[in-house]
Amino acid sequence: MAFFIREMGPSHRDEVWRIDEGEAVDIFAPESGIARQFKAGPGETALERMAKDTPWLDGDSPFHPLRVAPGEHNPRIARPLFGAHDDWGDWSPSVHTEPEVVAASQGQARTLLRQLERICQTVQPGPKTFDAFGHDIRNLLILASTEVETYWRGILVANGARRRRFSTNDYVMLADVLGLRDFAVGFPAFPAIEPVRPFASWGLGDNPTNDLPWYAAYNAVKHNREGEFEQASLNNAFNALSACAVLLAAQYGRSGLGRQTDLSAFFHFVERPSWPIGEAYVAWPRRALGTSTHEHFKVAHHPKLAAIQDKP
Repeated sequence: MAFFIREMGPSHRDEVWRIDEGEAVDIFAPESGIARQFKAGPGETALERMAKDTPWLDGDSPFHPLRVAPGEHNPRIARPLFGAHDDWGDWSPSVHTEPEVVAASQGQARTLLRQLERICQTVQPGPKTFDAFGHDIRNLLILASTEVETYWRGILVANGARRRRFSTNDYVMLADVLGLRDFAVGFPAFPAIEPVRPFASWGLGDNPTNDLPWYAAYNAVKHNREGEFEQASLNNAFNALSACAVLLAAQYGRSGLGRQTDLSAFFHFVERPSWPIGEAYVAWPRRALGTSTHEHFKVAHHPKLAAIQDKP
């Protein structure tokens, strides 16, 4: 059994269909009192019957396969919510099902941001000063990078991954799953700084640690301050903090940084992923969208992440 979104165009509401070889059903039609069902006849499929009875399948198919079945979601992975207004942006039921985790993550991010703002009162960040380094910057880089590791591990575990010890060879799976390479972060308070892409090259090289220059710098200055101190730069600190902001948004969508908070004021997403229609979460049964929407979802582990297991 497979589910599909039928794209209806800007003037009509998209539909959700359950389609197999023998039957195609508009699963929300009963709520409107209209029975919309196509049953295959002898020697034909349900889609072939639909094509005979309607003009829908002339030319390109309007059906997009749903990656996650209606009523299911991947924990800590934000996606568009089917039927929601555009201003909802990406969304995750985990915001409501794990409120303590979300609050702790945002609280730590605010603490790190306050440290960065204090440093920026001494060193005005910009192209001429981004190579500046020092003890406070090193400490901030280490804390921000370990927070990133906390997010990485939490997402994997929430989706069923199990290893005695995870590494960046595991974490790099998140680059595609969360669309991390598509995020660009700007800083309204410092217009001289070009937007940064903390995950731009992750997974595109031979080493997932070295693919992230700021993360490689963190490992260097953590283990060898005397020899690698210059890597504790303001540039790397900005990228590490931006990586935290990106991961909050990638996990929790519009609620990741909060609305009208110090986090959302400092970090501005000038680019973010644009997900295919079939990546949407669909509430089941359908209800008016609101704060209780999360109640209509159950957890389904992301298969790529759930496959990360220690060998027996």
